[in-house]
Amino acid sequence: MTSSAQMLSPRRRATRQRLLAAARQVIVERGLAGASVEEISERAGFTRGAFYSNFASKDDLVVALAREVMASAGERRTVPDTTLPEALRATVEHCLAGRDRALDDVVLVAELRLWAVRRPEFRRLHNELVARLQADVAASLDEVTRSAGARYTVDPRVAARTVHALVDYYRFQSLLHGEQGERGDGERLQGEMPQGALPRGDGRADPLAADHIVAVAALMIAMPEPAAS
Repeated sequence: MTSSAQMLSPRRRATRQRLLAAARQVIVERGLAGASVEEISERAGFTRGAFYSNFASKDDLVVALAREVMASAGERRTVPDTTLPEALRATVEHCLAGRDRALDDVVLVAELRLWAVRRPEFRRLHNELVARLQADVAASLDEVTRSAGARYTVDPRVAARTVHALVDYYRFQSLLHGEQGERGDGERLQGEMPQGALPRGDGRADPLAADHIVAVAALMIAMPEPAAS
């Protein structure tokens, strides 16, 4: 969030947050290119004038949404005091878990990635977002390593990027699988879903996802070998 946003009055801040929440919904449903200022404003219950009183442009809104995703990336939980394999699994499962807003963030990051491909001026923002998400994974792996008394067998940056890439892949796949994502009956699905809802999977991770990521992470983080007697 920009410093100017932090100085807003409570009422203005509430308006801004409603617009951001509405933008999330519209972008998740229609994509960044298809999300119009008019629809975002209407979804939030405001006029275009209210939108432009809070954001200079749609691009300004996109930046604010990216900052929100980056801010939420730092929300981690304490690593359990247990063995290395169990600590790795708990951390990986926590990264894979998440519904509602967390899954919306997966879509938003994908949209920002495509937005940056088409709009070079947004590439720095996208790269900053990816670096923030990778840093969050790095911090979690560092905590696991310290708590278990383990060590990295590769450059810690390589470990963080590898685990982040796998988590990113499986979380995106969770949008395509599950009860809704596997039906494949478009007409029936449309009739059963609330108007405007995104037809996606239910957020359940592939049951082999955690096994895969933990197995790869275990190649990069290991317990020290016992000293020779």
